[in-house]
Amino acid sequence: MASEDTILQNDFDPGCAFCRAFEESRVVESLGSVVAIKDKYPVSEGHFLIVPKRHTLDYFTMTEWERRDTEKLLIKLRNQIASKDKAVTGFNIGVNC
Repeated sequence: MASEDTILQNDFDPGCAFCRAFEESRVVESLGSVVAIKDKYPVSEGHFLIVPKRHTLDYFTMTEWERRDTEKLLIKLRNQIASKDKAVTGFNIGVNC
């Protein structure tokens, strides 16, 4: 099995909207195998997309470490948002497949 770094380096596609987001400085946070990017059409302040650095069809084809990193990044972002704005009382998390 290839290492995480090898997969990520060999998977960049400039034609991919998510890969372009990496180059457009829309990355907010990175954690292991995933990144959080600013949504182009945010519903509210703090609306981010968490995507794996590796191309994969959907959530169900993500590796265990990609799903684990996603959960850790969700918690990290939640804590950042909650500490910046005490008026935030809830969070929505969605998965698009």
